[in-house]
Amino acid sequence: MNIAVRLRGLIASIAIVVFTAGTPVLLLRIDAVPDFTQFTRDRLMMPDDGSLLLQVITALAWLFWGLWTISVAIAIPSQVRGLRAPRLPGLTLPQNAANNLVATAALLFITVPSAHSGAPAANTYVPVATAAAEVDPSPETVSSPVRTASALTKSYEASGPPHGTTKHYQVKRGDSLWKIAQTHLGRGSRYTEIVELNREVLATQPDWLIAGTDLLIPVDEAPEVEVQETATYVVEPGDTLSEIAETELGDADAYPRIVEASEDTVQRDGRQLTDPDLIVTGWKLTIPGQAPSLTPDEGARPAPVPSPPRQPPPMTAPGVTPSGPTSSPAPTNRQPVATHPSEEAGAQRGSDAVDTDAEVTPGWLLPGLAGAGTVLAGSLLLVLRQLRRTQMRHRRPGHMIAPPPRELRPVAKSIHLVGNTGATYVTDLDRTLRTLSVDSAPPDLVSAEVADGSVTLHLADPVDKLPWPWHGEGTTWSAPLDSDVTVDDQRPAYPLLVAVGRDDDDRDWLVNLEQLQEIVITGDRDRAMDFATYVAAELAINPWSCLARVDLLGIGAELDGLSPDRLHSHADDDVVFLDWLASELDPTAAVDRDLGPDRFRVVLTTANHAETVRPVSEIIAEHPGRPGAAVVLVDPERDGAHGAVCVLEVGIDGRLRALTLDLDIHAAGLSPDEAKACAAIVDATRATTNEPIPATAEPTTVTESLTDSAGAVRSDLVDSRPADLTEPAGNEAVLAGPTAAYVEASATTAEDVATEAPLVPAAVSRELIDGDAHLDRDRHRWNDPDARVPKLVLLGPLNARAPGERPPDRKPYYVEVLAYLVIHPEGVTTDQIQDAFHIRPARIYTVLAMLRAWLGTNPDTGEPYLPNAQKSAQADGGAKAIYRVRGVLCDLDLFRRLRARAQARGADGIGDLTAALDLVTGAPFSNQRDNGWAWLLDDAIDHIAQCAIVDVAHTVIDHALTTGDHDLARRTAEAVIKAVPADETARLDLIKVAATTGHVTLAAQQLVDEIYNRSDDDLGPIELPERAREIVDRHLRHLAHRRQAG
Repeated sequence: MNIAVRLRGLIASIAIVVFTAGTPVLLLRIDAVPDFTQFTRDRLMMPDDGSLLLQVITALAWLFWGLWTISVAIAIPSQVRGLRAPRLPGLTLPQNAANNLVATAALLFITVPSAHSGAPAANTYVPVATAAAEVDPSPETVSSPVRTASALTKSYEASGPPHGTTKHYQVKRGDSLWKIAQTHLGRGSRYTEIVELNREVLATQPDWLIAGTDLLIPVDEAPEVEVQETATYVVEPGDTLSEIAETELGDADAYPRIVEASEDTVQRDGRQLTDPDLIVTGWKLTIPGQAPSLTPDEGARPAPVPSPPRQPPPMTAPGVTPSGPTSSPAPTNRQPVATHPSEEAGAQRGSDAVDTDAEVTPGWLLPGLAGAGTVLAGSLLLVLRQLRRTQMRHRRPGHMIAPPPRELRPVAKSIHLVGNTGATYVTDLDRTLRTLSVDSAPPDLVSAEVADGSVTLHLADPVDKLPWPWHGEGTTWSAPLDSDVTVDDQRPAYPLLVAVGRDDDDRDWLVNLEQLQEIVITGDRDRAMDFATYVAAELAINPWSCLARVDLLGIGAELDGLSPDRLHSHADDDVVFLDWLASELDPTAAVDRDLGPDRFRVVLTTANHAETVRPVSEIIAEHPGRPGAAVVLVDPERDGAHGAVCVLEVGIDGRLRALTLDLDIHAAGLSPDEAKACAAIVDATRATTNEPIPATAEPTTVTESLTDSAGAVRSDLVDSRPADLTEPAGNEAVLAGPTAAYVEASATTAEDVATEAPLVPAAVSRELIDGDAHLDRDRHRWNDPDARVPKLVLLGPLNARAPGERPPDRKPYYVEVLAYLVIHPEGVTTDQIQDAFHIRPARIYTVLAMLRAWLGTNPDTGEPYLPNAQKSAQADGGAKAIYRVRGVLCDLDLFRRLRARAQARGADGIGDLTAALDLVTGAPFSNQRDNGWAWLLDDAIDHIAQCAIVDVAHTVIDHALTTGDHDLARRTAEAVIKAVPADETARLDLIKVAATTGHVTLAAQQLVDEIYNRSDDDLGPIELPERAREIVDRHLRHLAHRRQAG
């Protein structure tokens, strides 16, 4: 730990001693002891000669000392145990001061051993295209300690732990090194041994632990102690081994010890416990005793020396250490009791299956996007949605847009998980703030707080009135975020408003850099830089900063690629832009440009350039109007700066303190690795690469084995259409006529027709039709409202209906679980479910039991629609217990089966294609629950479903326009535009329908408005994609000329 941090701890410790012990000594020394006889009624009625006032001051001094001492006495044990100090009514101020001072004083007592040989490797950026290195999955090989992807802070190349006996421990919320040592080593003072083993993980901040961090814990050799006597437990309905272990041993992961102790016991049915995945009601299990020197959750194992990597370590995101267990995992398939009634019993008592206590932080979550980073996460999701809409314009039929590289999925999932809520919040906040600039200039804003669905403004000067929906008085005004306000294309009111953190009451705080003008960020160097990086990132992408330009001088290079239009990074010697900016801002300069209302500027730099940016700061401070600019200076060594309006201190404890703003909150921040990952995912989403839709990874039916994930017959099983475009394709193709006829009649290309309507050989056709004999029966059941069969809706607003018990509470959650199982017909393990839904293993079984009860029993088989996992494995002859639904109807599955049969029927298959489109009831996978569905990013099935809908519709429209069925073509195009509005294929189809049916003016208007002038962001229209240009040139160019002439 560096000397500066030690010095701060020493000063804080001295301050505690002086205030706590020195104050009473001083008061007694000057004889400042309150005389309560001075407070009698007679004495209070007499004229005061100053003695009464002195007694009042003396009493208050002792009172304040007492309150301070109580606050310190509460703060110290809480700090030692890593717990939040309990709040006492009326003592908020002294408790906050005491907590902060005690936390700082603790830095003096954190002992960091001398460094081992081998230093951390510098952080390096791994390009998006870099392939992940192979990792030896052997459970006996334990890599040196690294932070898991849940931390996603600075990654280090480990030098390896010391030799000895160790075990792994994953940091939980509320942990401290002292608490971990006290729990696992018997004494809190042994935390220095944990620091010694984890230097590369803890770096220079062993007092700062992040939930999910993987630590090595030393384990003493077990002394010879008498083990406690064993106990016997009788298995009850609904029990699982993990739940029994949690109840009897205090840790669900200790279930292997129960297996080991019970495997020699012959049960009453003659069987023995040989498989941890299967226990039976009535079995007697042996609960082992515990040796005090060993924790029940994990036995000791020697820590092997890690082997040198064959190549640089792979990263799950650029610059981020890969996630995943570093030790042998527990058996993956812990199974509930293998009797259906017992699992139903578990469901009855498991109504809290998805309580927050059952949830765990996913290992891939980026901390910088959670909590105080919600505004950034929401803004990132909005930007990614814009880019994905633009990507869809470039998609060709039969293809999908290539997903981001696998190593970027952690950041993509983090943005999805946190951003779903944040995106709505950011959109509503942007719309509400824009109402302030509708009719006049917005009032001068200093800061804003957002909580409980409303925003509160703190203005620089009082105002008498603000437009609806604002209410308040003076300098404080509020408005609900869900107000039904319309702002059209109104300019943002505060382009330089940025979120800075979240307080202890979960209120998000934003400050207006334009009003503050010059900001100095001080405090801990790393946290100050992370905070500055966050500010730059948010200004680069939030919707109300669309008029902002951020110039980074000698800082923030990790953000390159995040927003090239707003964010500009300059090398240390590139300062020419400052002269230009100064001339633009100077009201006396002879440059005929007005920066204020057109462009808002922020210069963000370090202390090395303090004098370089001084002229710009002075011009901003002296500007008589609205300069629309601010300077942000990162200077951890200074407490303030000349002319600075605002000083923001970001402490080593992660809190942001601003005296001028009266803020003491949890600071937002983005580490270098997180910044690289965020920039990389945005940059990757700008790519418009088309790739073929993949085949089903693990087919479970004949249809799945012969088709791709969108339901089209695999390209390696079909024949090409005739090379002569004027020659008919024949009845083996769903579009049987000549390719030239379809190209002439509809908005398509020869390449499109070849992709969507190839020739399906007779052998493949027969296999597809014969292999799905129940398709018509399933269609009838889907359309029959009285059919007692579970139905899952994915091709529209998400929903499900089932004939079993009433839908469970939190139905959207169980709809998602059901969808996960249906989309993975090959079956999933408990580990896969845990990773997808980030819930504790012991809760998985209860959730699945409740889902099983809701789905009910399949009348065709007499078995549950969600069979017991062990029975699924036995039925398939597999060794691994998996969860697999059977017989549940899903519109996406029916859609793909109908599409496959349509291609198999050739010229007679159009009816199946229209039947498939009838299953689409809205935007696929819409109305997702907040903080869910991140697992969709693993296989992009929602995107594939969109592509399938558009491609099937395009085939139907090609057929309809060629055969003159204009009504079918129009209805199909309109329906698809509602379901997949971002795809351009259906829009071109609809324009062609309008032109073909004589509505030339309408078609011309749609072409200009929806194709030429379409923009999915604030940057204006893009160049026409290649396919759109080809179709416009062939069919619609005359419409554009007509529109211009009109």
